[in-house]
Amino acid sequence: MKKYLLILILFLTLGVPVMSFSSEPIKVIVNGEEIQLPLPIIIQEEVTLVSVRSIFEAFGAQVLWNDSDQSIVVKKDQKCIYLQVNSRNAIIGEKEILLDAPIKIVNGNAIMPLNLISEVFPVKVEIDDVNHIIKINNTPYGLLLTAKSNILVESKSGLILLEHNQHEKLKVGNIGKIMNLLLIFEAIENKTISLEDIVTVSQQAAATGGSQIFLETGEKQSVETLIKSIVMIGANDSAVAMAEYIAGSEAEFIDLMNKKARSLGMKDTFFTNVIGLDEEKQFTSAYDVAIMVRQLIMKHPQILEFTSKEKETIIRKTKQTEQLPLDLWNHNKLLKCYPGTTGLISGYTAQAKQCFVGTAKRDGSQLIAVTFGVSESTTRYEETMALLDYGFKNFKVLQ
Repeated sequence: MKKYLLILILFLTLGVPVMSFSSEPIKVIVNGEEIQLPLPIIIQEEVTLVSVRSIFEAFGAQVLWNDSDQSIVVKKDQKCIYLQVNSRNAIIGEKEILLDAPIKIVNGNAIMPLNLISEVFPVKVEIDDVNHIIKINNTPYGLLLTAKSNILVESKSGLILLEHNQHEKLKVGNIGKIMNLLLIFEAIENKTISLEDIVTVSQQAAATGGSQIFLETGEKQSVETLIKSIVMIGANDSAVAMAEYIAGSEAEFIDLMNKKARSLGMKDTFFTNVIGLDEEKQFTSAYDVAIMVRQLIMKHPQILEFTSKEKETIIRKTKQTEQLPLDLWNHNKLLKCYPGTTGLISGYTAQAKQCFVGTAKRDGSQLIAVTFGVSESTTRYEETMALLDYGFKNFKVLQ
């Protein structure tokens, strides 16, 4: 007993990481099927460790053990993964990564950090601490996507090519201004307004915060200039000014937004403001946004002349100067890096997280990709590009 106590004290003194079995039995469910593990889940310094063989074989991989150097080779289709006992280095194909913890042998079984599986295969790992369940599922269509909700639609037919939680009602921030733009271009088509019309900015519009071009009370701007600022940077002051110009007041314009949503069959949507603020009763879904976008770009293709530009220069007419050039850079990062991009709009609020709607056209096919609720700004663009890549690679519009 004294010897074991001495060893434990020595481990703690030397700072050697202590491994412990989970205090509660944890089920591991892979693609809906519970798998049997040769030993319980192990926790080491908040890293979850699981059986190498059990997890990889559940995905149809072959696991080979080399006794001479205590290495492990995992093979699946054309992919090879190389692991080494007592090492944190793993080689996946030609890429080397650093694991959260080294590969270990416990009771004759090799164990690895749980998140390694998502580095190797396009899977989503979810840990349910309340019910003591780990769920590992293949991601839809082999795409590793983290968005709360997304949808990919072919614009001409309206065919849904891919979706995840398409009807979940969410906050989407600036994305709601797609409805503003739809109503603006309908008004232009109906000749109730024109691009050349001059709008006088109200005190309420000028006082609107958030993203803006800092319009002043009484300032006069053309409808075209206000559209540019809404498209390029999601200008809230311009959105309010246009709402008042078309409907007489922001409240009346909100009523028009909701009537239009109902007429389009947008059952997951309700508007309470024109700028996308987080409000309890304002929400929409990826499905409904795809409906809005399709209506906008198919009925009013002129919008793409605005949304496809990386930069616009507008002229402000302030109290201090009659000619104040203002450069507007499009928030849509896909315009610089994704061939065929034609639009459209990004959004963020504390509740919505990072959101993006992208449109792109290649070889006669025009796609609409909607990504809602990711954690990082770059991720919304990466996942939107993944959706578009999937669509262009796997579908073609027959002429």
